Amino acid sequence: MMIIKENQNFHISLDNLIESKHMKQRQNRMLIENIHKQNIVDIFWVDKGHPNGPEIHVLLSKAIILILNARSSKVCTVLLARAKQISRYYEAIEQLPPFELLVYAMNNEVHGWNYI
Repeated sequence: MMIIKENQNFHISLDNLIESKHMKQRQNRMLIENIHKQNIVDIFWVDKGHPNGPEIHVLLSKAIILILNARSSKVCTVLLARAKQISRYYEAIEQLPPFELLVYAMNNEVHGWNYI
């Protein structure tokens, strides 16, 4: 079971991100160097029951999801989102997702970028 909550009290700077060991091993997901050029659209606290604890999911302006460990604030992974992923966050808080974010996410799917 996944618990999603909107997190309005978590400050994130895209300029000084610290990568986890897992992230450093996943060179194919190395979008980090361009992350600071994005705008933060929303931040969600996500608990999937993972042994390392809950995560902070940062939705960026071009449908990129930055996932950080909530305890350490280290970057676990970076995803190019699908539209359904974006929609799930907003369904959990009973809001509609930003249209522009969905357009970018659909573009990720059309081009297969969500598999990068």
